[in-house]
Amino acid sequence: MEHFIDYLSVVLILTAIVINMTWPISIPAIIFFALKKRKNNKKFKSTLINNEDYLNNLKSGKYCDVKPFELSAFDIRDIDKLKSFLFDIFVKFENAYNNLDYNAMYNLSSKKIFNMYYSSIECNSKSDEKRIIKDIEKNRMIIYKVSSSEERQMIFTMVEVSYINFVQNMNGKIISGSPTKKIKESFEITFLKSYGDKDLFRCPNCGANLKGTTCEYCNSKVNNCEFKIDSIKRIEINNNKEH
Repeated sequence: MEHFIDYLSVVLILTAIVINMTWPISIPAIIFFALKKRKNNKKFKSTLINNEDYLNNLKSGKYCDVKPFELSAFDIRDIDKLKSFLFDIFVKFENAYNNLDYNAMYNLSSKKIFNMYYSSIECNSKSDEKRIIKDIEKNRMIIYKVSSSEERQMIFTMVEVSYINFVQNMNGKIISGSPTKKIKESFEITFLKSYGDKDLFRCPNCGANLKGTTCEYCNSKVNNCEFKIDSIKRIEINNNKEH
């Protein structure tokens, strides 16, 4: 149908040029083009609302659990236990973020994620508003890809959760969201275990330069050899709100 409309529009315009009757004949062509443009715009808006990438991943089978033999190189080989273990990391990290527990945040996330959330906290500290996330419940979790080498192990997951998410000011007034009603959201979360991570970094306890797993100034122990959150990507579906 779309190709027919294109063909008919071109014919009408060419006819108008040949017989020198541009306006009477070209008007239908303009109408056809406008209708097609309106139709295309409608499709585009629908794609934004339904998140075409996410739906295509579901249809293509990307979000399917890995086979049991693919977990042979991992300490936890039972996929359900592994999901529970990884989801617990996600919940602990969100709770640490809410409680401004920098040491726990660092132990539970990679450096890029820690820096991103730390910067967010620094910005929000200048405001009298605070975002609160609590009562996180797992609706569904899929481990759709894993990789393992001598240097690192990575686990790629899709997680659907329900939780309370709202913003309040210092006086306890609710700015946005609801302190009682849960919302549903989905994430792509990548977990990383990196061996021998000795990059120079700040100690989350005292802020001194850190190299290795023990701070030379305050003797804080930093866990660098367990799975950590390496990336969090929100999957926008329908009317879900931003995190």
